[in-house]
Amino acid sequence: MQATGGLSVAGCSWTKTGRQKHRLKPTLGFLRQTDAASLLFADELGYYAKQDLSPLFHRAASPVELKELLAAGDLVAAQLPASLPIAQAGMELPAGPSDLVTLMILSQNGAAVTLARDLCDAVKFLDLEGLRKTIARRANGPVVFAVPIAGGCDDLLLRYLLAAAQVPPERVQIEALPADRMMAELRDERILGFAAPDPWSALATQQDVGFTFATAQDIWQTAPRSALCTTEQGLTEHRAELKAVVRAVIETSVWLDVPANRARPTVGDVLARHQYLDLDSGPIRSRLASVYDLGCKLGERDFEDDMIFFHHGGRVNAPRRADALLYLALLARFKLVPSPPSPAAVDRAIHDDLYKEVAREMGVSIPDDMKPFVITLDAVRFDPGAPAEWSQLWSHA
Repeated sequence: MQATGGLSVAGCSWTKTGRQKHRLKPTLGFLRQTDAASLLFADELGYYAKQDLSPLFHRAASPVELKELLAAGDLVAAQLPASLPIAQAGMELPAGPSDLVTLMILSQNGAAVTLARDLCDAVKFLDLEGLRKTIARRANGPVVFAVPIAGGCDDLLLRYLLAAAQVPPERVQIEALPADRMMAELRDERILGFAAPDPWSALATQQDVGFTFATAQDIWQTAPRSALCTTEQGLTEHRAELKAVVRAVIETSVWLDVPANRARPTVGDVLARHQYLDLDSGPIRSRLASVYDLGCKLGERDFEDDMIFFHHGGRVNAPRRADALLYLALLARFKLVPSPPSPAAVDRAIHDDLYKEVAREMGVSIPDDMKPFVITLDAVRFDPGAPAEWSQLWSHA
């Protein structure tokens, strides 16, 4: 799927003319979510052309589809949940050419937990006690929540939220479901809620079928959401192409985080196009901004200091081991990988030498990698360098 046309930005216009037939044409996979912006806008802004690339784009229904296409060699790289390569490596299976590899992080924040519209009188924004009591009152077996993929970022943040609300695990069933099917399931009352990337929570609010109960920022501020991934074999065979892709995406990420650029209605309109997200541009624009309409007459919330970021002075794009190790610890906590987890899994999942090479060439700051930090929702201090302590961090829960 090739984007067409030029985009006039900051007084300049880039068009796809010239030596296009001589450019490399890597096929890149993406998902129907707002944080595909840097991957897609690099084409609109001409940054791929600057690297002598003319990529083809494949929109997938789910992360599972992209994983399979990467493994088959049909994609050079793809957008996936940042925790997914760690989840695969954490299973401690023999290494192979189709192992997922994280090249860079595409976004932080930019996701939310949505609850059904009929809960808004009983549960308010981030009302953990109200959520626990509401679920406890539900009869007829466990309540069902949907996530895009088991072990993905949204799955882990949802589980973290439910654990903090002291919801017994047996009272909840979490099912994997493509994001574009979640709205219908919520409307038909087959699920109580879902955890998904933007703009799906905003779409639920717009259509008045659900409301935003919590954002990723409220659970783990600055959590990496999407990653640009390839495979071990892909990295070996397409290193030069991937380096060019990473460079173009970094340039786009910087552009997207300039407030004047982000505020342009054009950004949401371009992402909404049928060959890209194929969604209403309103919810896309709303979650690219800092003020969120929560829905259900709950008002608005301003995330000016912790909105969805694509670069943030270099703090977003570097695949940090500290973040990956927390994802690994959470995968073990929720019994999605064997426990105790081996921190060596992160070395299999993150190959940051290519990113660091590009960042140094571009003069992009590479942040500290292994500092302890505090998880937003419950103020737990996570030390990535102390794996022996991880199993006790949430022993009170």
